Amino acid sequence: MRSHTVSLANLSATHRDLLWVLSQTGPSESGPLHHALTDYYTDGIDHTRVCTVLEELVERDFVTKHTR
Repeated sequence: MRSHTVSLANLSATHRDLLWVLSQTGPSESGPLHHALTDYYTDGIDHTRVCTVLEELVERDFVTKHTR
């Protein structure tokens, strides 16, 4: 039986950057996360990309999605 091991090595730089922003800000919605990454990336980042990466992190159990 294999144990479920979570590895950051398998994530893209954008995934890791978003996790870093979340570690600094705590729970947040996509808008503030997009703003933080736009300030970080010199070429900017599309809001849709931020939402997609955030959903992928939820699917991979790196973050938990909360609903109001």
